[in-house]
Amino acid sequence: MSEFLMQPKVDFAFKQIMQNQRARVGFLSAVLKLPPEDIRETQIVDPHLNKLHRGDKLGILDVRVCLNDDTEIDIEIQLAPFSAWTKRVLFYLAKLYGQQLKEGEPYERLKKCISISVLDFELFPEEKEFYSCFHLWEDRRQFLYTDQLELHVIELPKLPEECQEESSILLWAKFLNAEEKEEIDMLSKKSPYIEAACETLRVISQDEQKQMEYLAREKAIRDHNQLMLEARQSALRDYEQILLARDKTIGNYEQIVLAKDKAISDYEQTMLAKDKAISDYEQTMLAKDKAISDYEQTVLAKDKAISDYEQMMLEIQEQIGQLKIEMQQQSDQLKLEAQRNEQRGIEAMILDGIEENFSKEKILLKLQRRFALTEEQANQYYIMVTLG
Repeated sequence: MSEFLMQPKVDFAFKQIMQNQRARVGFLSAVLKLPPEDIRETQIVDPHLNKLHRGDKLGILDVRVCLNDDTEIDIEIQLAPFSAWTKRVLFYLAKLYGQQLKEGEPYERLKKCISISVLDFELFPEEKEFYSCFHLWEDRRQFLYTDQLELHVIELPKLPEECQEESSILLWAKFLNAEEKEEIDMLSKKSPYIEAACETLRVISQDEQKQMEYLAREKAIRDHNQLMLEARQSALRDYEQILLARDKTIGNYEQIVLAKDKAISDYEQTMLAKDKAISDYEQTMLAKDKAISDYEQTVLAKDKAISDYEQMMLEIQEQIGQLKIEMQQQSDQLKLEAQRNEQRGIEAMILDGIEENFSKEKILLKLQRRFALTEEQANQYYIMVTLG
């Protein structure tokens, strides 16, 4: 028969382990990241298991520890899921902080308060790390408001299966989560403080009275979990019945809605048929209107073609008239130029004849022959040149 050994995470066993000064110092050193030698003295404030109600067998383990610098530490271990855990811890930490002062005492006497939660359920499902530490920080600039309040959370279900470096807090978390004697013995060899915890665990595991208390506690936890499971299952069944009744009511309502929808659909089909007849008539009228419009467009196009032709003819006539005027002007200009050229030719012939000492009669005769002038016209040119 194998040696009986309690599970460290069962709150009864954990509280017995915390009675060991060396184990307590080692655990606090690992969680608070303090050298063990800096924790010169610790004192258990309340050695009894707190209960929520009188006669309640499933109280939440609450170990109160006071350090040598008067820092108060509240260590709690909770195995069953607790949805309001964050609010509960904050409430009791604030209460622990506020209860330090008596009436009339100054605020300077307030000492640091620390909460350590060891949980056997996931408090922050979206986070992967098993250990979290919280302080009061400024949101944007990230500076500490005060270190007077501090919260530590260890979520045992998130422990890594394999890890290259095993920190002190990871060793303690693995120890608390261990269920097999072999694993507990192996962990005890990695830390003298866990070894002290293991020794206490072995001693209380062999104590008949403590075995009975532990088994009663373990049974209370199992009974509580079973009752919670049955309550959830019962609530789920009741909820399913409510859903079935709701679905039946919805089904009846849906039948009424379907019948109403069918009546509406039939009415809509009738209206669609009527609308189609109206639409067909409107299409016929539109086709007729289009034919009339097309005819009117054809007439308009014809009228426009005629108008464009008439406009073109008017423009051509204007161009012809303008051309005639320009031709007449050119003709008049040519005649005038010809007259000038003829006059210059006459003058040149007269001057040449005079220069060659021709007689007047000979010059006039040459003019008559060359330019088809009358004797009188030739004489007038001669007079005009010789007198000019």
